[in-house]
Amino acid sequence: MKSTAIYRYALLLLCGVFFVLASCRSNDEDSENMNDAQLNGLWQPYKMTQAAVINGSNYNQTVEYSLCEQKTRVIFNNGAGSIKAFADNNGTCEQQPLQEFTYDYNADTKMLTVTYAGGDTQSGTVKTITESDLIYELKGTFDVPGQGNVSGTTTIYARRTKV
Repeated sequence: MKSTAIYRYALLLLCGVFFVLASCRSNDEDSENMNDAQLNGLWQPYKMTQAAVINGSNYNQTVEYSLCEQKTRVIFNNGAGSIKAFADNNGTCEQQPLQEFTYDYNADTKMLTVTYAGGDTQSGTVKTITESDLIYELKGTFDVPGQGNVSGTTTIYARRTKV
């Protein structure tokens, strides 16, 4: 079982990823030129990676989300959205409280800033976006068992879904 703090951090990261999807455009030659209408919609997180240097050694962890956690959906709709998250709780898949947000995306810097209903903000970088996939990167701190909070990078992977 993941600790509640790790899950909440991951959920917060997922929210940031989904905000990116609804508002960003890719300028890379290899990516499709997407308009806002294509970015609006429903997204599903499925994996997270974390990387840091701890005491001179590389720390890398990949978390494949459980079937329960993959029920999480992020909806983007013209600058506003919501997250319907699910979490494993002692073997039971439970829906978490709905989180609403607004977002701002700078296509030049690929920086996405999400503002939650309570006023908290989160910023990260869209590394890749296509019509079907999104990779969103956040730099900050996260909890590593036995080490406490460490500075590093968290990357979230999501895919477009219809349900």
